[in-house]
Amino acid sequence: MDILEATVIDVKEILALQKKSYETYGARYNNYKLPPLKESAIELKKNFANQTIYKVMEDDNIIATIRAYRKNKTCYIGRLVVDTEHQRKGIGTALINEMFTQFKKAKRFDIAAGDKDFEFLSLYEKIGFKEYTKQQIDKNMWMISLEKFV
Repeated sequence: MDILEATVIDVKEILALQKKSYETYGARYNNYKLPPLKESAIELKKNFANQTIYKVMEDDNIIATIRAYRKNKTCYIGRLVVDTEHQRKGIGTALINEMFTQFKKAKRFDIAAGDKDFEFLSLYEKIGFKEYTKQQIDKNMWMISLEKFV
């Protein structure tokens, strides 16, 4: 499996994968206004200026993505997306582990998931992340922030 840095050429495909994947979460939280579902191509293109976006390819298709950036000694990881047909194959774990490699100067890694995103929370905890805060987003959703020190 090759993890590559995405470019603005990938925007359309990344958004299609992201929206397909996050529709499940929109239903889960009864909220179809989640930022990953509303993100536009213009917004995503702007994100390339302040974060690095990685992709996993299979047969010339993007099957997974993740974003990250470092501020001071913390690497902030977000928008881990793995195509539903490719989940539970270690791709999410590989992407997060790649962030540890790419952001070697970081001493702390920060990631978040919704309180009903059991598969993400379980994955993050297996990798060594620990919950440090919980914030209510709306009546149906709490965002759980997790951290890992290296």
